[in-house]
Amino acid sequence: MAGRTVAVTGCTTGTGFVCAKLCAEKGAKVVMLNRPSERDDEAFRKLREAAPQASIVRIPCDLSSFEKVRHAARQLRQELSSEGLDVLCNNAGIMACPKMKTKDGFEMQFGTNHLGHFLLTNLLMPLLKKAAPGARIVNVSSMAHEAGRMNFDDINYDTAPYDRFTSYSQSKLANILFTKELARKGEGSGVNAYALPPDGRAHV
Repeated sequence: MAGRTVAVTGCTTGTGFVCAKLCAEKGAKVVMLNRPSERDDEAFRKLREAAPQASIVRIPCDLSSFEKVRHAARQLRQELSSEGLDVLCNNAGIMACPKMKTKDGFEMQFGTNHLGHFLLTNLLMPLLKKAAPGARIVNVSSMAHEAGRMNFDDINYDTAPYDRFTSYSQSKLANILFTKELARKGEGSGVNAYALPPDGRAHV
């Protein structure tokens, strides 16, 4: 990973933090894409302690807001304009929350887990292509996708009964479908797309 640049969403704790930490320790430049919070401050401090020689950048990114995703992408394009982006790890997510909507009117789990990452990935594609061949998009999904069904007629559960686990499974299935389409459209571009659950068993 030495000399490469890795951006990770949702890396304050858990899988995202471990991913960021391992990449930093192996010499990568790490871009933390988190919502501003005390947990973000603490994660940044821990990463600096674990890899004091690494370049670690923080860019605020709230995936439940298209406006803030676009702002984060603009900042990241400015930060990496001369080097490109080797790895984008779309890790952030929420699970089994009460029925809520994003600022843009989408069901919260679908809007955050899928649509926010969908927009971010597409906005960062020029940076990923600049780092090709060998650039990677890694979408962290869940085995819950196996129970997922895309409710295209009522994607936000405006009329259908809302079930927080059904909605979560739909958002994780959307991650898989998005990855498959990224892989299909990106064939030959040098940007590879992968999806996997936190236990590491690759889906795509």
